[in-house]
Amino acid sequence: LNYIIVSKDKPIRAPDDLKGIKVGGTGIKGELISHCDGVPVSLPPPETYMNLKTGVVDAVYLSLSQAAVYKIWEVGQYFLDYGAGGQTGMPIIMNWDSWNALPADIQEIMMELTPEVRVRNSEILVNTADAARQSAKEAGRTLITPTADEVKLWQEASEPLWDA
Repeated sequence: LNYIIVSKDKPIRAPDDLKGIKVGGTGIKGELISHCDGVPVSLPPPETYMNLKTGVVDAVYLSLSQAAVYKIWEVGQYFLDYGAGGQTGMPIIMNWDSWNALPADIQEIMMELTPEVRVRNSEILVNTADAARQSAKEAGRTLITPTADEVKLWQEASEPLWDA
C-alpha cells in the first residue's frame, strides 16, 4: 500500500519542499511532516478533498486508495509517490455479546473466511491504487517519480521517526 503526497500549487519532490507548508496528515505521517518543518493538519479523510481544494492545506499525505475514493486528482495537481509503504488492516469488529449470540457454525464460518477477506481486501486496495494513478494521468496531473537521491532523502528524513 503506497502513501503519496498530493499538492495543489507546487510539486513536492524532497523533504525540504514541505518546509512551511500545511499538509494534511496524522500519526507517523504527521510526525514526518513536522520533522521536515512542515505544518501537519489533522483532517478527517472525507474532508480531504475540500480542504485541499479550498486551501486549508497545501498538500495531503494519504494512500493511493484514499486518493481514488476521494477523487483527489480533481483538486491536486502533483502526485509524489516516493515508495512510502504502509500496512492496512481491515478488522471485523463485533460486539462481544452479539458474537456470542451467533450460532457456533456461523462463528466458525466467519473465522474460516477471515484470511480470504484479508487477501481480497489487499487485492481491492491494489486495484484501487492502480485506478487512482490512471485517473490522475487521464486528468492531466503530474505523477512524480523521484530520483534515487530524492528517495534517499526521504529515507533519511524518516529514520529518526523509526528510531523513536
